[in-house]
Amino acid sequence: MFIKLAEGVVSAPILPISAQGRKAGFAPFHTRPPTTRAVADGLALPRTTQDQSRCGNLISRTDLRPGDLIFLVTLKEKQVDHVGIYLGDTKFVHASYSKGVVVSSLLQDYYVQRYHSARRVVP
Repeated sequence: MFIKLAEGVVSAPILPISAQGRKAGFAPFHTRPPTTRAVADGLALPRTTQDQSRCGNLISRTDLRPGDLIFLVTLKEKQVDHVGIYLGDTKFVHASYSKGVVVSSLLQDYYVQRYHSARRVVP
């Protein structure tokens, strides 16, 4: 389910941020479209990254499968604040404030240092 969603949003611009957002500018794509699509497919995910990080089953980094949700800590608050969808072969799709929706490698130093956890959410 998440893989089909991810294929449709890579290179898409990210949504304007709502009044409830933390940063001025843009909100990561995961705050609306995946949740909307997941609800349409019969899986309701919470809106916030922190709430999403408590859904489904916690899995180890070595057990990642395509479609798993990847959670990162990117800000100084030391809380989960970023989510992506694992695509396989160490790649995941996520929203970048500067580049829009992109595919990155979990092996990049930036993501190695900020990796927090992964969850498998199934209907």
